[in-house]
Amino acid sequence: LTFMLSFSRPSDVSFNRNMSENKASESELPLPSPATDADFDRFRQTVDEHDSWTQKLDKPTLAVWMKEKEGTPLKMSKARFTFDDISPTVMYDLLHDPAYRRVWDDGMIDGFEICTLNANSDIGYYSLRCPSPLSDRDFVNQRSWKVFDNEWIIFNYSVQHPQLPPRKGYIRAVSLLSGYLIRPYGDHGCTMYYVTHSDPKGKLFAQLAYCTWLMIVFCGFCGQRRWFVVWVFMCVCVVCVLFLSYTFSFSLPHALSLSLSL
Repeated sequence: LTFMLSFSRPSDVSFNRNMSENKASESELPLPSPATDADFDRFRQTVDEHDSWTQKLDKPTLAVWMKEKEGTPLKMSKARFTFDDISPTVMYDLLHDPAYRRVWDDGMIDGFEICTLNANSDIGYYSLRCPSPLSDRDFVNQRSWKVFDNEWIIFNYSVQHPQLPPRKGYIRAVSLLSGYLIRPYGDHGCTMYYVTHSDPKGKLFAQLAYCTWLMIVFCGFCGQRRWFVVWVFMCVCVVCVLFLSYTFSFSLPHALSLSLSL
């Protein structure tokens, strides 16, 4: 649990009631533009460069790094997954097929293509079910993909699109950069790198919201749902403590004792 708590702690930020105060508004998101070779090179460099990253976990089949980004308390995350029985082409098809995503993505509510920019880029909509007390999130992302020699790349970032303004019942989250790079591993396996730098937005306390967001992502990949259940329970306790403290002006120790008695 110590690892889970330190995993995504934003630096130099105290609890904040509005996570979107210092973030770009919908109108400040980039306009759609087809990805270039330079964009794919930059994403590959993000995957391969480790000097500015802090490693949080190092196991044979899973490694995790974090990186602070200037101008934002939201850390960038990177993970390496190793599979010895899934080929790179199968993994690429699994991640690239939006219809098949409904099979493996338990948190997905809806997802569809809005339009195509070129043979290697499109704009799509994706909505995600979040555990209470978080509101459900949705994204409008430009996705780009390309197959190289022994490399398969998919990445996305949020863009503006007039057909899908923010929808009632969802908080419009922002992907600053998320994506996958897949390479062969052994005779029949693959290594998949996953990079994400996202802003879940919303008005829940920043650290709680962001840590929960990353727990959703990584527990989904690792299949370790028992850790997510523990995390949700901890979040409920934290919400009770902070609610009592802010609403009734209780001291934090007093609020903690009252919350535990509930």
